[in-house]
This record gives sequence, C-alpha cells and structure tokens, in this order.
Amino acid sequence: MLIDYLPDNYWMNFHFSNAINCGATIGDAAESMVEVRELMANGKTEADQEVKEAWINGWIRIGERLSRQADEDLKKGRKKSAGEKLMRASVQYSIAEVIAQDKDPRKEQIFDQMRALTLQAIEVSGRPDEQVSIDFEGVRLPGVFSPAQGVDGPAPTVVFCNGMHTHLEWCFTGGLTKALNDRGISVLVWDHPGSGVARFKHKMFHRYDSETFVKAALDHLESRPDVDRTRLGVAGGSFGGYYAPRAAAFDDRIKVCICWGAFYSTNLMDSGFLEKWESDRESLSPYEQNIVHELLARFGAESLDDLRAKSENFTLDLAIDKVTCPLLVVHGSNDVQVPLESAKMTVDRAVNSKHAELSVYEPSDGGEHHCNLDSLASALEEMGDFAAEHLGGSL
Repeated sequence: MLIDYLPDNYWMNFHFSNAINCGATIGDAAESMVEVRELMANGKTEADQEVKEAWINGWIRIGERLSRQADEDLKKGRKKSAGEKLMRASVQYSIAEVIAQDKDPRKEQIFDQMRALTLQAIEVSGRPDEQVSIDFEGVRLPGVFSPAQGVDGPAPTVVFCNGMHTHLEWCFTGGLTKALNDRGISVLVWDHPGSGVARFKHKMFHRYDSETFVKAALDHLESRPDVDRTRLGVAGGSFGGYYAPRAAAFDDRIKVCICWGAFYSTNLMDSGFLEKWESDRESLSPYEQNIVHELLARFGAESLDDLRAKSENFTLDLAIDKVTCPLLVVHGSNDVQVPLESAKMTVDRAVNSKHAELSVYEPSDGGEHHCNLDSLASALEEMGDFAAEHLGGSL
C-alpha cells in the first residue's frame, strides 16, 4: 500500500512513495513535505498554487542541501559518499520536476539540474556506468550503459523504455538496472522521444511507433563488443509498457520483453474526463486535471482534438499478436493510473508469444499500485529473474 503521508491524496502520496523507493531517505522526503502538510492541514488542496509551489520548493531545498553536502565530501576526497548524496539529490529534483507545470520555465531548469547531478554522481562515485549517445533521426540522444556484473565477454543486454513522466534516471534509481546487472545482464537507458533531452531540448514528443527508436538503441548495442547481439531484450515501465511490446512486435532481435506496468492503449486511460475537461473542468479532481495537462504536453498537442489525433494510434491492437518472444507483464491490482484490464489484454492477445505471463501483485503481496511503487522489491526480483531465465543470465 502507498504511504498515506497526506491523507486521501493519491497523486502526492504516489510520488512520495516513488521518491523513497528511488533512493530518497524517509527523513529527506518528510522534510521536503513540511510546508505542504501545513498548508493542507489548513484547508489548502493540491490544486492550489501555494501547495504546488511548496512541493517544488521543498524537494529542491533538500536537493540543494544534499548537493552542498556532496561538495564537502568531495573536498575531503570521499567520492563514494559524494556520489550517493548526488544521486539522492537527483531524486529530489526529479520529484519536483513532476509537479512543475509544463508551461513553467522552471520545469526544464529543474530537469537540467537533475541530469547534471545524475551525471556527476556517476562520474565521481566510480560506478562502471558509461555515458553514451544514440543517433536517432539526425539527433544524438543521451543514454547510460550499465554493464553486467560478473560476466567475462559479451553479455546479454536489455534496452529500457521510459514512461509518461520519467527519464533515463528512473530505471537506475527505481532499481531495475541493478536487478538486471546483478543477474549478469547489461542495461541501456536513454532519453528516447517523449522523455528527457529528447522532449526538452529537441521537442521530440511521444510517438506510437516505438520500434523506430528502439531500433536505434539496438543498432547501437550491436556495435559494442561487450554486448551479445544474440541475447537482446526490451523492458518498459508505465507508458514504456506500451513501447516495449510494440518494439518487440517489429524487431526479431528482441528475445525477451518485460512490461513493468502494462499500457495497452491510450483509450483505456480515458474514463470520460477528457470530455469533462471541455464541458465541466471544475468537476475534475486535481489528479484528473493534472493528467490532461500532462497528456497535452507529452504529445505536443495544442487542443483536445489535437491530442486525440496524435494519440489515436497508441494501441497494441495491430502489434501484440506479432510478439513472438517471451513476454512478462507485471502489474498492480489496484493501479489507478493504468487499469488492470490493460495488463490482461496485453497478455491475452499475445497469442504468438513463446511464453506470455501475467503477474498481478495484490494487496497481500505488496506492490498493488502503479509499477509496484508502493513496494518494489519483489517485482524487481521477478523481472530480473525472468530476463535471466530467457537471456541466459545468472539466478
């Protein structure tokens, strides 16, 4: 279950839990929310600008503190401690960035600071991760390659597809990179269209034909001597749970596909709130209003009609039966962002997959919410094991 830090407030509790699962300490997260809690205790809601500002400023404030402490560690030659603090600071900025509205100029500035902290953390900590760039449609997009642990010679490798709100950091901080690396599988994370540098710097928005940009990532991997080109996989979280199987359907180099939260179609997200946005916006909850803002921004849409036109092809209807590799879908039973129906449809319609498996996390299991972010460990272990079983990693 989610940490009920702000009673009856799903969206903020979700990101509070997300932060902790991604490396923020409970103390850092709680201190980030002091002003938010005070405002809401006095009758303000997440829809109030004061609350949004307090959220952004609170998470950044602790991020700045961690960054200063990392600088002190570096002056003392304590690189590993500095690296840990810098990555925690990056998580703080990532949570602030989610809440900042897309028309707020600070959003991109917050992203830039988050990315700088991430890359500095990698550089100073002595981690084996390597910064890379992927050539896609004439643009070089940044990525990070994390090598398998305990492997001599070319290793199996998984490409990760980001979600609606996430960038390359999430696979790192959320723990899937480590789960795969520990099982002898390398991982490539990157800012493909719809995320990170691709969106902020190149205006590359979400696009339905994920096989085009996953192909670019796979082409890059095939050029590396430390990658076994016969053992390549794809994984995706949240919206990436659409991107991953779509890519697997059209690229037979992919030998395993993992959906960390399925996303069969954008149609399954719309429970009528798009129409309400046009006719009775005030009746929408702050969460629903936020989703509409996010969809418009992530698809580069100017209006709801434009959004509908740009998102109509986001369905696995014409792709899922072309997936032949083993497929694992991990989904929370109480996912309110992407309904469980999406996961069931993804597996049920993957009729030509060698092995299509649905793993649903119930309240009794832990991990019942979106991408299991209320309790991640078991889901990460399961995804790592499935990849290892089908790509020849270690268990």
